[in-house]
Amino acid sequence: TEGNKNPIITPPEVCPYCHEELEEAPTLMCVNKECPSRVMGKIENYCTKLNIAGIGESTIETFFNAGILKSIADLYKLSDHKSEIIELEGFGTKKYDAIVKEIDKHRKVDGADLLGSIGIKSIGRRKFKDILDIYYFDVLMGMTEKDIPKLLKVPGVKEATAQKVLEGIEDNRELIMFLTKELTVVKKKRGEYNIVFTGVRNPKFAEHLESLGFEINGSVTKKTKYVIKADADYVSGSTKKGEDMGIPVIPIIEAYEVFNFH
Repeated sequence: TEGNKNPIITPPEVCPYCHEELEEAPTLMCVNKECPSRVMGKIENYCTKLNIAGIGESTIETFFNAGILKSIADLYKLSDHKSEIIELEGFGTKKYDAIVKEIDKHRKVDGADLLGSIGIKSIGRRKFKDILDIYYFDVLMGMTEKDIPKLLKVPGVKEATAQKVLEGIEDNRELIMFLTKELTVVKKKRGEYNIVFTGVRNPKFAEHLESLGFEINGSVTKKTKYVIKADADYVSGSTKKGEDMGIPVIPIIEAYEVFNFH
């Protein structure tokens, strides 16, 4: 505008790293999955979310440019490149050993943290925790599009989210399978959450829930994950308290579907 002495900034049309055309999605960004910047960013995001210290942007870029670190999986293959790493400027045996030791410190990982750290778009650790509070890690890994109705039973999961979860897992399946062999995936602690029955009780279903790590409780608390009632019209003190606390209150027939009980 007239009188404005600031230079006009022309937005770039191509990515400075991979030279692919940028797209608005909704902000201007590179959508090339193989772009070096995106690959390095994905590795850095993984290290940050799993609290793997000492492997920041500079180290990742140095290893990437040296052909040592091209994916998250390569973090667990650094021993194959020890001689190369210790010869890099600013590195050496001591720093190499510290990096490997730090990675090894984090080989026990919560399943939600693992899935929420590999860069699945728009799905974070909190959402995966909600899902894995109900379904085993292996059960989630085996889900397909026909299982979307099961995911919709998880509080806060809508159809678009369920679709992104399954697509993200499928896109990263090879990486996830590699990581589950390298790492110990920790399941939720037994008794971390409980289930309350009201007006109905199926002993075999209760046993199934216990096998998933839930406790069966007689009263609604902050640890209650679901209140399971006799049918859609059933009302009790437990259903009212559950609703007041924002806890899902569902009929037992619906609960069978949520927890994959047949």
